[in-house]
Amino acid sequence: MPGQGSIAVIAAWTSTGHQAMRNVVEIVEDGGSDIVTGFMPETETQRTLLYGSNFVEIQPSSGAATGTLNTSQTFTFSNDVDAIGEMWARIKVDLTLTGSATSLKELPALSIARIIDRMEVMVGNSTWQTVENADICAVAATTLSNGAYDVFDQQARGLQKYEDVLRDPANPGALGSSKNTYVAWVPLPSFTQGGPERAHLTAGSPHQSVRVKLTYGDKNSIPGVSVAEGLEVQIWNRQHVMSNAEREQIRNNTVAKTLHTTQHIEHTDSAGTASTVTVELDSLSLLCSHLIICAESTNDTPGTSTAYLKSAELLLNTSSHSGVLEGSFMLSSTGASMGLQTNVVNPIETSGVRRDFYVFPLAAKSHGPDGCPTNRFDTIRLRTKWGNFPGKVHVTAVGTTTAVYKNQAAAILYFS
Repeated sequence: MPGQGSIAVIAAWTSTGHQAMRNVVEIVEDGGSDIVTGFMPETETQRTLLYGSNFVEIQPSSGAATGTLNTSQTFTFSNDVDAIGEMWARIKVDLTLTGSATSLKELPALSIARIIDRMEVMVGNSTWQTVENADICAVAATTLSNGAYDVFDQQARGLQKYEDVLRDPANPGALGSSKNTYVAWVPLPSFTQGGPERAHLTAGSPHQSVRVKLTYGDKNSIPGVSVAEGLEVQIWNRQHVMSNAEREQIRNNTVAKTLHTTQHIEHTDSAGTASTVTVELDSLSLLCSHLIICAESTNDTPGTSTAYLKSAELLLNTSSHSGVLEGSFMLSSTGASMGLQTNVVNPIETSGVRRDFYVFPLAAKSHGPDGCPTNRFDTIRLRTKWGNFPGKVHVTAVGTTTAVYKNQAAAILYFS
């Protein structure tokens, strides 16, 4: 039976809430049409309200000045700017290898990026987004350009020592037994990513502080490391300043803004010989454009051999969204069809284990208005079949919801 996912979006329409903010179901005639020119299009003649942008380092406001594995730090952003944009974390850490690991040319894939176990983004007294490490890696693999992801991948494997050249991945040499200081830059997939149009409007909520809490894993997440110390984590943020006219407009009016955000589900399962795993997604509450699926071992390492997804099927109230999609299709084509990136990088070590990320599409474009309103279904089940299943499935749900800036305060309106 073919999937019914395209009908589900329409059947779930209620003319209210976030879905109605992004869609209409009636055509209203405007009585005429505008004439445009190909020689002087709107992009050549339109003007933009003046604003400025720059990067700034955010210092930790709680936790040790120097981070420690298996602890957390909170970073508080300044309210002296008008909007908060993209965030990156710079991880600097001293690692000492032991035993057979000293002869390795690289750390296991994504090792240094795995130091950030969780990120929580808070506005005022509310947590607007919680991001697990699997979400950080999944969003990076599907949004960074091929070249940018290559550098991210190499830094996370230990090919970038502090204040040193990025080592040649074709001939990097052994890591050795001496203590080395490694650095990696990790893009943080907060709801503020995506340029000024996605930035959080602190001008509309000047009295609500924005805080990011980072929780760090332990050295066991990096196999072969005997000592991990000297952890230093910085957050670098792109901030924006508006003109007085735009700032006052935002402060004195109600602004409804579409947020690009994520939610996380994970499921541990022995799976048995058939390696069939069903993941319950009932708690999702987004206008969801796609799911990113990956598998890891129960301790969040890649496992002993690369897991691969054979197929997946999404059931909305027992009705199939798209039928059964093959894993090879979701690895190669579905993300690209939505405007996402496809990044599959093999480890340098012949015995290395790769993490693969599979995109199950629910809309035509990433963050599209034709996404699935997940809160409108009583049961949502993702049936997956795996090869080399290591024990845990991570699902990153990507989509949109609404933030409302009113009376100089901001609130997020998740579906309910």
